[in-house]
Amino acid sequence: MGKERIFKMKEKELTVKVKLEIDDKEFQEKVDYINTLLRRIQHAVEEIPKLIKITQQD
Repeated sequence: MGKERIFKMKEKELTVKVKLEIDDKEFQEKVDYINTLLRRIQHAVEEIPKLIKITQQD
């Protein structure tokens, strides 16, 4: 059997420069889709009170 080595590592801060590229068309489509969903959710929430029927019981 061979010898086992245990390596101790120190925590270091690493700075990396990155370049992000965004497909503007697809990004805008996603934003529009999310906004449509948000409008639909808001409309559904506003409709909830119309679904509640209160009747007086004797």
